Amino acid sequence: MSRNLFQYDPVIGYRFVPGLKGRVRHEGGGYLVRCNNAGFRSDHVFRDAPTPGKRRVLVFGDSNTAGDGVSNGKRFSDLIEAQLPDCEVYNFGLPSSGTDQQYLAFRECAGAMHYDLLLLCPMVDNIRRNLQDARLIHSGLSGELALLPKPYFDLAQGALVLRNVPVPKGHLPVDNAQADEPQIGSVRALARQAMSHANARFPGLRGWTQWLRRLALPAEYNSPNTLGWQLMRTILAQWIAEARAPVILAPIPTFEHIDGNIRAAPYRARFAELSRETGAALVDVLDGLRAQNATRPGSLRFPTDEHPTVAGHAAIAELLVPHVARALEGGLSNPMQMSAE
Repeated sequence: MSRNLFQYDPVIGYRFVPGLKGRVRHEGGGYLVRCNNAGFRSDHVFRDAPTPGKRRVLVFGDSNTAGDGVSNGKRFSDLIEAQLPDCEVYNFGLPSSGTDQQYLAFRECAGAMHYDLLLLCPMVDNIRRNLQDARLIHSGLSGELALLPKPYFDLAQGALVLRNVPVPKGHLPVDNAQADEPQIGSVRALARQAMSHANARFPGLRGWTQWLRRLALPAEYNSPNTLGWQLMRTILAQWIAEARAPVILAPIPTFEHIDGNIRAAPYRARFAELSRETGAALVDVLDGLRAQNATRPGSLRFPTDEHPTVAGHAAIAELLVPHVARALEGGLSNPMQMSAE
C-alpha cells in the first residue's frame, strides 16, 4: 500500500485520492489507476439514484478487489460488468483494509445508494486485520514503513462497538509500535516480504516456506468460538442484515490455499455456517481457482506479489458471472451454497 495514493478519512481511515489518475510501478510492468469522485478505484461516478436500464452491483473487498497489480478494466469487477451488458458494477475495494473498514465504507458511502445486488468479497486473511488498530504501509515516495491507524470494532455482549473513530491522523513509526496482538498482521507482512525476496533468489524455496507457513496457520477459523471469527462473523452478519438487496458472499482464498499448502476446510466451514445463519448466498471459488491453476500453473498470481494477475482476475470473474447473473434475475430467493467450478 503506497500512502501517496490515499487521503485521510475520519471514519474509514483512508480512501483513494478523489480524481486520481496515474501509473503505479509494479513487477508486472506497472498498472493504471483511475479514481472517481468518491475516492474509490472506479471509472464510474458513484450516484445514489439508479441508472436507467442498468442493474447495479456493489462490490466490497480489499486489494484483491481494488485490483493491486492490474489496471481498472482488467479487474474481476470490471470483467463481470463487461460480460453482463445490462449491469453496472461499483467497486469499493480498499487496499490493506479489514472487513471492519469495508463495512464502514458501505455504511458511509452506500447508505442512500440504490443497488440490486451486494457482492461481499472478504479476503480470507482479512480476519486478522479486524483485530488490529493500525496497518503497516509502505510509502512510494520515501520508501519507509509506517503504521497507519485504523478504525476497529470490539464485541460487547455480542454487539459491535466502534473504536478509534475519528481515526487519529498521521502515522506511527514502525520502531515505536508495541509488539502486541494488534500488530501480528504487520509482522507477518514483513515476514512474507522477506520470504518473497528469498523465493525470487532461490528457486524451489517457495514450497518449503509455504510448508513452514502451514505449521503457523492462524487459528482464527479453526473454531466458531475464536475471537477473530466471532468478530468477523458479527461484522458480516450485521452487514448482511442491513442490506437492501440480495447478498452474495464470495470469500477470496489466499494463493497458499489455492496451491494446497494451507488447509482450507476451517475457513470454508465458517463461511458455510454464516451463509446458513444469515441467508446470504455463498459462492465458494476455491475449487474453481484450483482447477484453473492446475491447468495454468503460476499464471494466476505474480511471482512475488501475492495478488491476482490479469489471468487471475479473469478466472475469478468467470467463476462469479453465472451467480451474479442468476442473482440479478431473482434466482437467490432461496439461499444456497454454490460451488463455483
